[in-house]
Amino acid sequence: MNHGLSLRLARIVSDAKSDVASTSELSAWLDENAIGRVENRRIHLTAGDRDRIARLLGARGVDLDRLLAMPPLASRADAFRTALSEKDGAAPVGHGRSLVRALPGRTLKLANELALPAGASLDIANHTIASTCRHASILLVENRECFDNMEKATFAHPALAGDPLVLFRGSPGVSAGSSSLIARIDLPVDVFGDVDPEGMAIAARTRGARSFVHPTMALMEAVVAHNPNHQRFRDQMVGAAGARDSHPAWLNDLWEFVLRHGCALPQEAFMD
Repeated sequence: MNHGLSLRLARIVSDAKSDVASTSELSAWLDENAIGRVENRRIHLTAGDRDRIARLLGARGVDLDRLLAMPPLASRADAFRTALSEKDGAAPVGHGRSLVRALPGRTLKLANELALPAGASLDIANHTIASTCRHASILLVENRECFDNMEKATFAHPALAGDPLVLFRGSPGVSAGSSSLIARIDLPVDVFGDVDPEGMAIAARTRGARSFVHPTMALMEAVVAHNPNHQRFRDQMVGAAGARDSHPAWLNDLWEFVLRHGCALPQEAFMD
């Protein structure tokens, strides 16, 4: 049982409500234990049902009072002390940390200058990066494969000619603190992401963003001719209409390009 479900059940016991909204995970657990009655997407519970939930949680070693008092982002150690399993912790392992490197041929400038091996990066606490960083800008890279292989980004762009702190945007559980680092370090950000509706939406909402890193229009035209990826474009536009209608001026040309071609180009397409 994960932390989210444990906490939801603890709140059901604590709140003493006669019915709660149904979710697939909650319904599956209650069905498995023959608790409650589902009607119109609501789960109806009696006082006896709530008592049984409390007993089942107690049998797992869950301390309801401590679980309800646990901070929203509890550590694995805190979860172990509360609910027996460290895997019940809600905090992503990478919370408050970021994966950083320098561009190929340059040094990572933190407290010391570090010349990392090709393709190498460091997973470091955000407060350490923020207090020691001596780069003047950030290059935010959306996808891990591109982050690890920046030497293959050989197209011309001012951000690739400078000396930025190269920052992986992150994925769940993997150095997921890039947003909080950007807010904390307060440097201009150049975004290297997918040339598609979602990639541009990410860039538009990135704090401090000033440009989108991409090849020339001629090179992108050649990629579109090979594989425009129309279906991915259509799928993403469903949720990106707002980003299309309201975005910073430095995304105008890219939006015009993507809309004209109905295309979605992964950043990997621009790596040699």
